[in-house]
Formats: sequence, C-alpha cells, structure tokens
Amino acid sequence: MDKARLRRAIIEGRNRLTAAERERLSLLAQKRLMAQPVWEKAGSVALYVAAKGELDTGLLLDAAWASGKRAYLPRGARGPSGAPDFAPRDPPGALQPGAFAIPAPAPGLPPTSCYAAMSV
Repeated sequence: MDKARLRRAIIEGRNRLTAAERERLSLLAQKRLMAQPVWEKAGSVALYVAAKGELDTGLLLDAAWASGKRAYLPRGARGPSGAPDFAPRDPPGALQPGAFAIPAPAPGLPPTSCYAAMSV
C-alpha cells in the first residue's frame, strides 16, 4: 500500500471512532508513554497539539512542564534543512493559530530543528 492510501485508511479508521473512544485511547496512550523509562529520562520532548481527531497530547504537555521537561512544538513550517521547525513552548506561553489553524508557538520564538530539539 502506498503512503497516501495508508494515510487515508488510518484517517478513515480514526474518524470512525466516537469522541469518547478517541478520548479513552488518547488517555491510555499518553499514560503508557509516561510509564516508559525513556519518558522519565527525557529532559526535553517534541510533541504536537492535536487537531482533527488526532491523539490528544494535553496530558503529556502538562506532565512535561510539571516535571521540568522542555516541550517543543512544531510551527508547521520547515527549517533551512527541510526538517520541521519546532520552537520551545514553556508555560504560560500562548499558542497562536498556525498552519491550518492548528495552535502553534508564536512566530517570534527562535526556531529549533526537530533533531536539535530531541538532542537537547
């Protein structure tokens, strides 16, 4: 199956879930990730703000900030290397509508490539 067909199939399956089922599965996935040693050891994490029925990451963001982790979120743009442009998002920094009206860090924050963000 090519990438576009696989993506459509995944989105269609996700869209068949009820809101309650999406919420339950999102919570389960976030709790499982936070139970992993890699989460505990991480000083920084790259996440996204969910849109269009995607897995919610709100619990992960809150847990990252509560434990002193640095959270990086994509801004929907690409950096000079072609990698996604991430920016640090620390509370109480406001998110603004970004690409496709998805909340993202303010444009004025310094960019960080996703690879640099993950190695911080």
